[in-house]
Amino acid sequence: MNLAGVKDPAVDALIEKIIAAENREDMNTAAQALDRVLRAGHYWVPHWYKASHTIAYWDKFGQPETKPKYDRGILDTWWFVGAQNERP
Repeated sequence: MNLAGVKDPAVDALIEKIIAAENREDMNTAAQALDRVLRAGHYWVPHWYKASHTIAYWDKFGQPETKPKYDRGILDTWWFVGAQNERP
């Protein structure tokens, strides 16, 4: 069941590698690679039959220490905080 509608040849190839793995080490390596690819795609995985939802997030946006006088909270003054894009 592909509820998220993922259509990615890399995902398909990694799933096939997991299925065809001849030992646990190969399966774990392929599963870890699949995990990285899926996390990079920011897919949401629903949890059925659970009374609560677990949410993980990455606070990847920065904001200025002093906000503009008429700031409306719109993303105009935000930026992506990453290894190459980090602002002081």
